[in-house]
Amino acid sequence: MHTMLLCRIITGRSCQGKKGMKRPPLGYNSAYGRQKDQFVIFDAHQILPEAIIEYKTSKRKVHSLRS
Repeated sequence: MHTMLLCRIITGRSCQGKKGMKRPPLGYNSAYGRQKDQFVIFDAHQILPEAIIEYKTSKRKVHSLRS
């Protein structure tokens, strides 16, 4: 059995993330990756847990269609 926590996050004002970044610059609340598809938040108050999802994984092999 596996458990996943589904959360909403408040990104606020975001800046481009940099390797080793501990906090965003003054005036920013989060950082994003190169493609803007990943966000990093730095404070727990930016997280709103919404659901706990419990699931089991299959032992069947899954083959990727990608090369």
